[in-house]
Amino acid sequence: MPGIYIHIPFCRRKCAYCDFYSVALLNKEPAFVNALTREITSKANDQPVETIYFGGGTPSILSKTSIERILNILYLHYRIVDMPEITIEANPDDITSEKARFWLDSGINRLSIGVQSLDDDALEFLGRRHNAKTSLQSIKTASQAGFENMSADLIYNIPGLSLSAWETNLDTLLDTGITHLSAYQLTIEPGTLLGRKLQNRKFTLPEDESAYSQFMALYKNSENRGMPWYEISNFAQEGFKSRHNSSYWNGDSYFGFGPGAHAYDGKKRRWNIPDLNAYIENPLTCYETETLSPKDNINDYLITRLRTREGINVKFMEQHFNAFDIDGLKRKMEFYLNTGKARYHGDCISLTPEGLFISDAILKDIIYL
Repeated sequence: MPGIYIHIPFCRRKCAYCDFYSVALLNKEPAFVNALTREITSKANDQPVETIYFGGGTPSILSKTSIERILNILYLHYRIVDMPEITIEANPDDITSEKARFWLDSGINRLSIGVQSLDDDALEFLGRRHNAKTSLQSIKTASQAGFENMSADLIYNIPGLSLSAWETNLDTLLDTGITHLSAYQLTIEPGTLLGRKLQNRKFTLPEDESAYSQFMALYKNSENRGMPWYEISNFAQEGFKSRHNSSYWNGDSYFGFGPGAHAYDGKKRRWNIPDLNAYIENPLTCYETETLSPKDNINDYLITRLRTREGINVKFMEQHFNAFDIDGLKRKMEFYLNTGKARYHGDCISLTPEGLFISDAILKDIIYL
């Protein structure tokens, strides 16, 4: 079933590593919500919707009025299933008892908290506004308010963060009772503050060995703590996988609303131009589309499924992608199978943690050109 993604483009301040579209124009929230409700209404659809995801940006800074209005318009114009998963991303310093109870009362039942690190020096390097104490308190506050489905984000391979400090981050966070973890290797994107600092040699990145050690510790420690990986960057207790994000990796269609949001219907990709002013002026015209070719569909399947624990289903590909050279894929994967970076299980080929660490290189090798 489709999901709905709502891009909230507001942040109080841009983090040093972030290249997602966001602006600090909080005074434009009412105009944005007007445009958003217009876009949502214009694309009304009778398909059953299973998940709603407030991403950004920083959705947790939205007013109660805005959240109520957005949810009301979604329920009015879309067929939301009983017991949907509704997620809101939140900064730790935005989480109060009052806000958490309001979110729950409004129907939001999953919280994704941008912890990023439990090391204050690392947080300062990343340009985050909160500290480790605030993060831990925010999880406690949300739990006491009644949230049972909570995810937290962490970033590893941060300059100056040792392996032992990274493992302490993991253990401390998992001790809080969160049910889901998203963990990402620090990537320095051009145009970000960290990108400019790296270009000006203000810092150096850790060696590849450091990234590998922290990556393997992440997989080992989370598995041992009952939160095994199910996608390259995501780990969950039994029953707490992200239903919304899983739909992306399963190739399901989804709606996307807000400046910079993406949508997919199985045949076309559509994305809104990341420009708040243009979006406010007319949310129905500032978008672009791409019609997918059979080759695009094959590559999308490879790219998304190879990220998951289930992996590539060879039988499914044989049945749905007649143009694809399955034997060629098997030959290319043979090296990774023989070196312990991939494995066969049933009809599927999936990557091991060692293979996931070099998944970009493996994808370049097997992608359908």
